[in-house]
Amino acid sequence: MSSRNGTEYAFEHLFKNKTQEEVYQGVLAWLKGENGTVTSSDGTSTIIAVVGGRRIFGSEHPYSLKSIIFVIAPTAEGVVVTATMTHARPTYDGRSKKSRVKAGWGYLADHIWASIEGGELAKKMQRPIEQQREELQHTERRVKTKIALWSVVEILLIVGEFFLGGDVHGDVVSDIVGIAWLAILFVFFVLLLPLAVWLGILTNVRYMLKRIEWREGLGLKF
Repeated sequence: MSSRNGTEYAFEHLFKNKTQEEVYQGVLAWLKGENGTVTSSDGTSTIIAVVGGRRIFGSEHPYSLKSIIFVIAPTAEGVVVTATMTHARPTYDGRSKKSRVKAGWGYLADHIWASIEGGELAKKMQRPIEQQREELQHTERRVKTKIALWSVVEILLIVGEFFLGGDVHGDVVSDIVGIAWLAILFVFFVLLLPLAVWLGILTNVRYMLKRIEWREGLGLKF
């Protein structure tokens, strides 16, 4: 389904041993833990909120900026919650990207259900904050190392361009130098792509570390 801000992704879960009020308060508690902003709520069955990081790299990331409409409805089997997620900024998901966004946001939905339901689902989906921090810090160190090494390569390429980019003409050596110069320029721009990707990953990691700090400040352990 499409909306003004792009494609909608709906996720549903049945809570068998909770009341509508418990689930409603559970959704609010999860939003508070994610520093989400509630834009509308009716006090019983509907909550509209905005969650995620404004600078997250990649809209398919579970914690990219998005709006979520929660509809909470009691049934004969229990309480059914439908979370309909859309991009918080105007965008469009092409066919190839929809599966990636649905997978990333589905991961987020699973964490929402686990935080509300607790029990075995929480044990399966949630990890202690200390473990999350260690993993993120490890990733941060690895990405920083890659960025540093790649930056050195880029600097060496710039130096190579400077020495080979002279205006020389008229002989075979000059032709070879010119070809080498163009090759260096090509490699330089090709290598900018992974550097940009790693910078994006570093941005995401730092957001997740800030998210952990926020959750710790609230006394949360997961």
